[in-house]
Amino acid sequence: MNKKFYNKVIKLLPSDTLKAFLNESKFRFEEKDLLAIINNYSRNYNEKIALLEEAVVCLADKSAVFHAKKLMDMHKSIYDGFMQPNQDCVYDITIIESDNSPDERRFITKTFEDAKLLIKNYKKRYSDGYYTNIKSGALIDGKYVYYKIYKSTTIAPQKPSDIHNKVGQIGECLLDKRLEILDVDMYNYGITDVYGCKNKDCEEDCKSQCVIMHQNYIKFPAFLEQYQLVAFKAWDKIDYGILPYKMKDGDDDSYVIDLDGNGFISNREKLEGLDYRIFDAHWHPSYFDIYVPKREDVPDNIYENYLYAVEILKELDYNSDVMNIYVGTL
Repeated sequence: MNKKFYNKVIKLLPSDTLKAFLNESKFRFEEKDLLAIINNYSRNYNEKIALLEEAVVCLADKSAVFHAKKLMDMHKSIYDGFMQPNQDCVYDITIIESDNSPDERRFITKTFEDAKLLIKNYKKRYSDGYYTNIKSGALIDGKYVYYKIYKSTTIAPQKPSDIHNKVGQIGECLLDKRLEILDVDMYNYGITDVYGCKNKDCEEDCKSQCVIMHQNYIKFPAFLEQYQLVAFKAWDKIDYGILPYKMKDGDDDSYVIDLDGNGFISNREKLEGLDYRIFDAHWHPSYFDIYVPKREDVPDNIYENYLYAVEILKELDYNSDVMNIYVGTL
């Protein structure tokens, strides 16, 4: 495996805790794992394509090279499909600002280039900051998005099934402050089209085993401990939780108890005894996203909930190998 390329891809990971562990251990992700990382965590569209092109040259596994080429085909086709003007389509622009003038934040153009021109003139029109908030933009999937553009049809549906399939928003593009493309998507085109899959619903016994399927079965090192306070970024905020069991090695086994929205933890003073409802509010974030926060960065109420959750889990003598989430009281 090309070490320089490997390290370049690992730097994309959101979890500083995982990156620090990898730096100190001999664990290495497989080449196909790297493709999943590139596909999900590249900082923008151009970086994703550039890394996939580099993967074709740097990867040793012929199967991984094959899948890298397929991913490039998919993303380039999606890009072309979104950018190509259509007579029956328009580009619906949302400028993400907290300016209390929502009627000024949405515009319609006939081409993507016109959409970018409109945004540039909008920025010049309000460059004095009187109507705009310097904190504009939103954190979406780990990227700060300032402009969101939908490609939408202008034709009327001929039958109910046309809604969402042929009529309405058919794609979207996310742009940063400098109008660089962060991500682009066409809703009715994806990895199954590139592979020519007869069944459009991915299944476990799929023979193609594309990156989209593979990412559910990536094996991870045990870089997190049972009962550890963890965090991950979700949209425009940070969510906090606790790992109730010893870390599994598969990404699809990720299980984090919510320390904020969990009613059992938040209302602990009203409860008596031990209750399995502590498991009700939980998430399944990717291990790539989970990290261990510094104590000073954790709100006091979250840390109090964490200490309470640890106490309850230990008193339950929780079996890390068996997921028991039945509602009941001991």
